[in-house]
Parts: sequence; C-alpha cells; structure tokens
Amino acid sequence: MSEPYPWHRAPWQRLAEARRNGRLPHALLCFARTGSGQEHFANALIGELLCAGSGAERSRRLLEAGNHPDLLEVRPVEPGRTIRIEQIRTAIAFLQLASHSGGPRIVRLEPIESLPRASSDALLKTLEEPPGHHCFVVLLGHSPAALTATLLSRCMQVSLDGAGHEDLMADWLAEQGIADKEAALAMMRQWSVGPLSVKEMLEQGARELRDTVIEDLCAHRPAPALSQQWQARDSRRVLDWLCVLTRGLVYSRLDMRSLDDKAMAPLLATAQRMDLFLLLGFYDRICTIRRLLEAKAGANPRSLLEEAILEWRRCLRTSQQQMEVDNGRRYG
Repeated sequence: MSEPYPWHRAPWQRLAEARRNGRLPHALLCFARTGSGQEHFANALIGELLCAGSGAERSRRLLEAGNHPDLLEVRPVEPGRTIRIEQIRTAIAFLQLASHSGGPRIVRLEPIESLPRASSDALLKTLEEPPGHHCFVVLLGHSPAALTATLLSRCMQVSLDGAGHEDLMADWLAEQGIADKEAALAMMRQWSVGPLSVKEMLEQGARELRDTVIEDLCAHRPAPALSQQWQARDSRRVLDWLCVLTRGLVYSRLDMRSLDDKAMAPLLATAQRMDLFLLLGFYDRICTIRRLLEAKAGANPRSLLEEAILEWRRCLRTSQQQMEVDNGRRYG
C-alpha cells in the first residue's frame, strides 16, 4: 500500500489515531493547492480503510485493478461539467448497501468545486444521518470554500498543503534530483503550487518551455501556426504552464504575492491591460481545456490549443476596447 508523502505525515497520524479510537468521522474533506499530492493521500487512506483484516490481500488486488466493489468514485461525467444530482443519489444508494468484503463502504467524490448546490443538498442528509453500518465519504478539492457552510460543518477538514513543513518538501525534491532548495521553495510561494508541480516545472526543458509560452503570449503570431508549434512541443505541458502562469497573474493582480521573476516581466506588462474578471474567466477556461485534453481520447489537441490562444487574445482585445470607451467618457 502506498505511503503518504513526508509533508502529509502529521495529518496521516491524526487520522490513524482517530481511527484507532473509533472517532474517525464519516465525511473527510481533503484539500490542498495543486501539486500537493492530495490524490495520493486519498488513495493511501482508502487503501488503509478497505485493505484490513483477513481479506486484506484480496481487497488490495481489487483496489489496484480499479474494481473494488466497496468503493464508488464520483466525478463529473464530462470535464468542466458539474456533478449531477443523479450521481449523488447513486452514491447515497451505494452507501446503504451491505459491504461485499466485510469492511466499510466508501464514496470518493472529486472535485468539490464541481458540486452544485442541489447535489450538495442531496448529499447533506446522508452526512447528517449516515447508514448504520460503516461507511465513509472522502471529498477532494482545492478549497473548502467551494462547499456550502452546512455541508462543510459535517466534514472533518484535512489540510494537505504541508504548511510549516517546507523543509520536508525541499528534502523530498532533493531526493527527486531538484537540488536548488531556495528556487523550489520560491516557486511554491510565487505560483501557489505544491512540490509535485514544482518537480514537474523544474524538470529538464520545463523552464525553457515556460519562457517560450510567455514569449508566445506576448507576441502576435497567427493562432494556427502557434497551436501547431505548441502541439509539437507537448500539448499537456503547454496547458500546464498556461494554468500556472495565469494563476500567477491573478495573484499578482490581487496583490497576493509578487512575481519576482524577470522572465515574467513582459507577460505581467501585457496582462496589466486585461480586465481582472476576463483574466479569471480565461484561467477557468484554460483549466477546462486541460481537463478535456486529459479526459477525452478523441480530443483534438491542436484545436484546443488554438482555442486557448484565441481566447487569450479576445480577452486582451475586449479589455483594450473597454479601456478606450472608459477613456472616451473620461476625457470626451
């Protein structure tokens, strides 16, 4: 069974103690910034809960094969969509059934950001009055604020950002071949990402690709040619950088942190002309495009990349037009 990452040992030990004392709650909300390993933590936790007792080895094999009968995974049917109320009803019915292996029944639900109000309300009653037998709901996401206050109050919140354990993250990155501790920690602070994202960002060629994406966003090359170039480089990694860069721009515009990076200066200057709400909308769209590329086997990477480029330029153009209108009113 997989072990939690070093920066997750403290919450892992707290949950283990609660379990030993019979005080592990029915609903657990595991949340962290991107690249902190919350998915890995959830996998380890679910494995511990399901793979215990005399049937542990069989449960482990079923879990690894992805078909354990006592685990139901709930996600949006399509990337960018919400979790439907029908899916929640299916999950509630699943929890009412008796266990196949004699252990708990578990529903894993992610991401919480895709849980609309109607689905939250449907889930709430089960969390308030869980079935008599052992069952758990494990929710994953990036921010507890995505849940309604009532639903949130029914969950044990498990923060997996690793705050206060930066030394453990830096040591882990060093083991992965990332020797520049200060640079790694600075990237985590500036980009609001965890060590797994930093590792990927600092891998060979990653920073060169970042600089290329920055240059391309500030230039005016034809979108078809640019999307073809990005596809040749690596569509997924380009979209990863678009997500990271845009998030950094949002934080900078909100004065939440300074981006002390000379390579970012041209992009910061360009983005200063963009309306903040349009920038937020662009970030949301890029994240959706990235999920589409990952989830749909038939997705056309070049078409999705071209859509991203055109959306970026549309936001810039719309912002510029609005500035001209505002200036006309002010000085007209």
